Amino acid sequence: MDLCKMHFCKHMNGFFMHSITLPEKVKIHFASLAGKLLELKRPNGNIWYVGLVKNGEKLVLQPGWHDFVSANDVSQSDLLVFKYNSETTFEVLIFDQSGFEKSCKTEEKSSGSLQIITKDELSGPKPVNVASHLPASDLQENEEDDNSESDQISETRTPPLKENSGKRKERTSDARQVAGERRLKAQKLQQQVQPGNPSFLVLIKPSHILRSVITIPSKFYSEHLPKKSGSFFLHLAGNKEWLVRYIDRSYRQELQVKQFFLDSNLQLGDFCLFELVKGAEHTTFNVHISRN
Repeated sequence: MDLCKMHFCKHMNGFFMHSITLPEKVKIHFASLAGKLLELKRPNGNIWYVGLVKNGEKLVLQPGWHDFVSANDVSQSDLLVFKYNSETTFEVLIFDQSGFEKSCKTEEKSSGSLQIITKDELSGPKPVNVASHLPASDLQENEEDDNSESDQISETRTPPLKENSGKRKERTSDARQVAGERRLKAQKLQQQVQPGNPSFLVLIKPSHILRSVITIPSKFYSEHLPKKSGSFFLHLAGNKEWLVRYIDRSYRQELQVKQFFLDSNLQLGDFCLFELVKGAEHTTFNVHISRN
């Protein structure tokens, strides 16, 4: 096969920020490039240098890959098409989930995109491989946090003052407005979920902030998550990722999310939608936030 006519593509699903694995059917054609720097060229002429490393039987784009992803705004469900030009050069086209090609950032200069990569990096730490996308979906609001721990602080209360009917109506109207706004936010977040990915919704309350813990709804846990403690990845738009601890307490399942809360600056009243990426080799949630 004429390598200059070879193209291959990769869907960006799950944990792709720091490395991707070349498809099985094309790796044999590029085995001689292992340990070398590849030139990834965008249509506007900008070039990024990314190391191709060998991990067992796999070929992995890793050293320098994070810079390429960040600079080109690569997001979940994007499709990247690699067109082999010659020797170590590939032209890379990026398409969003609707099939439209993403434009290049004109302010990016190729002279500033070179990253110094050491020989040790080209020998390659272990990458994370992502399997292909699979279908299934649901959305539910996480109400179990309220049952797992009270959000209220006990205090001595004085008897309530009598309230006239006008104020009661005003308060009722305000409560309905708030409820309507919350429903609208939840619906907008749900629209961001990819078909086939199950999800659950959390309204950030004092217990979340104090404990830095998210309780997973039991129905979601029983249908979609492993029945043992471990680690999950959280991915936020803007290509930021966290490795968080998942605790299975038999009576309650929790995500320990202290660093995620701090970095994402979550506040009381914010909505968080946790979207489970089906098909990822490592359990990964895309997180969508609607600020209060």
